[in-house]
Amino acid sequence: MSATTQKLSTIGPETADQPIRIVFVNFPPQPYRDLEEILGGDSSNMPIFAIPLGICYLSTNLKSRLGADKVDVRIIDYAKELVCDHGKFATIDEMVRKPALEMGSDFEPDIVGFSMMFSTCHPLFLRAAQELRKIWPNAVFMTGGNHASNSVDVILEAPEIDFVSRGECEVAFAEFVRNFHRRDEFEINGIYSRAHIEAGKATPKADPVDNLDELGFPDWDLLDIEAYVNYRRSATWKKEEHVQREISVLTTRGCPFSCTFCAVHTTMGKRVRYRSVEHVIEEMRTTWERYGTNLYLMEDDLFTANRKKVVPLLQAMRDLGKEIPGFELQFPSALSVNTLFDEVMDELIAAGTKVANIAVESGSEYVQHNIIKKNCNLTRAREVVDYLRERNIITRCYFIGGFPGETREMLDETREYAKTINSDWCTFGVAAPLRGSEMYSQFLERGYINDDMESWSSAFYQERMFDTPEIGAEEIKDFFYGTNIEVNFVNNTNLLDGKFARAKQIFEGIIAGYPYHIFAWHCLMQAHEGLQEHDEARAAREKIVDLIMTNSSAEKLYRKYGHLMPDVTVEGISPDHAMEVSVTDLDTPIMNESDMRVPPIMMNTG
Repeated sequence: MSATTQKLSTIGPETADQPIRIVFVNFPPQPYRDLEEILGGDSSNMPIFAIPLGICYLSTNLKSRLGADKVDVRIIDYAKELVCDHGKFATIDEMVRKPALEMGSDFEPDIVGFSMMFSTCHPLFLRAAQELRKIWPNAVFMTGGNHASNSVDVILEAPEIDFVSRGECEVAFAEFVRNFHRRDEFEINGIYSRAHIEAGKATPKADPVDNLDELGFPDWDLLDIEAYVNYRRSATWKKEEHVQREISVLTTRGCPFSCTFCAVHTTMGKRVRYRSVEHVIEEMRTTWERYGTNLYLMEDDLFTANRKKVVPLLQAMRDLGKEIPGFELQFPSALSVNTLFDEVMDELIAAGTKVANIAVESGSEYVQHNIIKKNCNLTRAREVVDYLRERNIITRCYFIGGFPGETREMLDETREYAKTINSDWCTFGVAAPLRGSEMYSQFLERGYINDDMESWSSAFYQERMFDTPEIGAEEIKDFFYGTNIEVNFVNNTNLLDGKFARAKQIFEGIIAGYPYHIFAWHCLMQAHEGLQEHDEARAAREKIVDLIMTNSSAEKLYRKYGHLMPDVTVEGISPDHAMEVSVTDLDTPIMNESDMRVPPIMMNTG
């Protein structure tokens, strides 16, 4: 018996009759440095705040498979703490320690389970493990999630960590907890200790769950659910007739595609598995009855994978929507162009889709087929956008750039394609090398990144910390910032098409989030002019000049990109696109000036 096993075998409740105490830990996806900025008062990089479905399913399955009286399950929700309570923490260490200490000096968990969905979580995870080990020295520390599944050996290098779970672990983790008192006597696929690595044993994933209905509903009671249902993650650029209360729902697992930038298949596999229509509808109705939810965020990686399955589901959702005021569907992970048949789009609209997020990724045919292996039909993408907008559905198209081997000319193709796809909005992200993705291996093999925490912690859709022979880190951020302004503001589809009322709603929404954004004000001015609202247009123009003269963020934006706004002049301040102003110095977001804060590269990782 190893020294590690001897230590672990003494941990736990005094008798097997006492409930096993489990604390799950949920991390925000933001890079560590962004967390420091948020705690310092900068809310412009506020993290994505989505229900941690993986943790909630683990909790449900512990209670259902072992018995609710056999486990005491709690959560430290750093993502929620950061969004809702960041003002009460002066430092990251304080944020890490305070929720644990508030559980009381008489409480010590038997198991602390860290959920590591994204590579960017790694630095905060290490810090949390170190601090929580000081508070709970006798607990077993385990890590799971997408990043953990692809980093078993690396994570077990941390002395605080005892086990790593790999793959879908609802069943495997429940078995681990069931056998907690004799865990040194058995092995479970998907659960690994340091001893496995030292012995050179293979680390297969946990067996996938075939019947997803057996997993039950997520354990919403584990969370501060009000914080989640009230969080306005997805704006629809309209005046809502009903209060929107959102909830995340997952109807499938797995994705058959081979996009090089995605790592979801390493956890969920490529075989798509489906929940029954009845089970999904029952869950949605239950959240409406309990929490008043009416905005349902479908978090599937490929919701429309099978036309024969998704159409009956959408028809059932349409019927449910008749019972729920303000019923709406949204798809944060974006919809796949190649699966959007006209019949499917008709059912999406009938079921309550008002905003359609479309995953295009690149406007270059070569990149689509030879670099990222997405094979999105770019001609069909145009048809999809036109089809939806003709039916008054707001469309957002997602684009990513900076792939291995992608040249500046290929990026230019994406920019020109985005200008002409006629989408209401386009979001642009930098390709982030997620551990477990083919793209990560490509960057690593070419020597552009190192297999270390610095590379993992910068794997974020708005960031690029390394140069490639094709384009430098600052250059690609500058490219996409300028592309965003050119596509979404200067060449705004609604303004060019004379849809001024629609444009007005969109830019009023953007200004509400970024009041110093002079390009949004400029577009709002044009919308007012198109609607013959001349006084409002004049006021918007005066606002632009006032912002440039009095607001440093607006002045920097004007100096860098004012040449794209030739009808606005400010005495003593001249635009100069060649001036040395890094886009990182601009206070507006690099890619997404909309208040749709769901980065495609991250949501496609499970």
